[in-house]
Amino acid sequence: MRHKNTLILGGIVVAFLAIVMSTLISIKGTTKHTVEEMATEESEHTEKLQTEQTSIAVLKSIDAERGILTATDIKSESTITYFFTGGTKFISRYGQSLLAKELLLGEIIELSYDPAENKVVQCVVTDKAWEYTDIKNWSLDKEKKCILVGSKTFPYGTLFQAFNSKGMIDINALNEKDQVTVKGVDGQAYSVIVRKGHGTLQLSNYADFVGGTIEIGYDVMAKVEKDQELTVREGAYRVIVRKGSLEAVKYVHINADEQTTLDLGDVKKEKKFSKVKVSISPIDANFYINDAATEYASEIELEYGTYTIKATAKDYETYTAKVKIAKAKEEIQINLAPSNTAKATETPELTSKPEATSQAHKVEAVTTMEPQLQTTPSPSATPVALKTDTEHTITVNGPSEVSLYLNGEFKGRLPVTFTKVIGMNMECTLKKEGQADRTYTMNVIDDKQNVTWQFAAWW
Repeated sequence: MRHKNTLILGGIVVAFLAIVMSTLISIKGTTKHTVEEMATEESEHTEKLQTEQTSIAVLKSIDAERGILTATDIKSESTITYFFTGGTKFISRYGQSLLAKELLLGEIIELSYDPAENKVVQCVVTDKAWEYTDIKNWSLDKEKKCILVGSKTFPYGTLFQAFNSKGMIDINALNEKDQVTVKGVDGQAYSVIVRKGHGTLQLSNYADFVGGTIEIGYDVMAKVEKDQELTVREGAYRVIVRKGSLEAVKYVHINADEQTTLDLGDVKKEKKFSKVKVSISPIDANFYINDAATEYASEIELEYGTYTIKATAKDYETYTAKVKIAKAKEEIQINLAPSNTAKATETPELTSKPEATSQAHKVEAVTTMEPQLQTTPSPSATPVALKTDTEHTITVNGPSEVSLYLNGEFKGRLPVTFTKVIGMNMECTLKKEGQADRTYTMNVIDDKQNVTWQFAAWW
């Protein structure tokens, strides 16, 4: 019985040992297989790391939908097309994740890629590049091939490019009104990114403002000129156009690469008025302004401008003239000449017979007279019928505040210019308040020339 129990116990021990051995053999095989796989994966990873390359480049284009970007390597100066996938990492200059479409064209990036397929593993906006962001104080010197940023100067080479949100642009299209970001590596500039471009502004219906000033925000202040085109940075602006007391305030939005027209046609010009005192002899004469009968017993209010005036009376010659109203107070004096009475004087005859010298488009005859006292009319000094030469003028110069009458017709205050009248023995009378009148006999011939008379003071 004891022998039988011993046999049973021995069998159990042998079976246990067999199970243990089998388990150990299985574990050993599994361990060996796992280690081999891990070694293979490590080898593949190391090999992959050894095949990846990096490039510092300027981003020229990117298509997020197709997974394609183009960049120019700064070192080799070669432009390469790369591919990327949803697994490609895009990282900002400050280590934040980006979407591919958030990258700015013209950024200087550091690419990690598989050269066999040009497949990008990682794209970082590199901190190895310098940048000046959103600057307004800059200029481009194309002759010296450098860009001035504030007080700093950076040269540029053949890789230098300009970009806006749509893509590359010609550097000749850049304008100092643009708001830009400049990027480079070491001491050289590689890209200009236009953050705000420029457009142009033109005025319409602006004749009343020519010679005045225009202010466009704080960016532009200029003189208003004809056919003017002003370059302005894109954006919204308050525009002020001024000339004297005339002012227009408008608001405009300037779009990049577009022309904007600002219409000033609705701006009302300030009207100026004069109070005009009219004196006519005889006192019962009729008075007309632009052929409209006008009462003149009291002052007449007229807007600044030029008017045709006329005075008529029975038995008197009709008086017609053009007057310019340009002061707050004006005075018009008219002495009508009798139509059936001839006046003459015995004053020495002065005839304007110039030794005229020809000038371009104008020949003037100048006659200078010393004052003569009016005497008893001479029968031989009968005025000859007058005719008018509308192509030429008579200009009379002399002391101020002196009124001129020709054959009794008021011509104005000296200096004065009026349509040339032709005749002999014409009575030219000068009147000044507080002084005796002075009368001259004038002859004007039909010589197809302008005439100038010069009178001296007689007091």
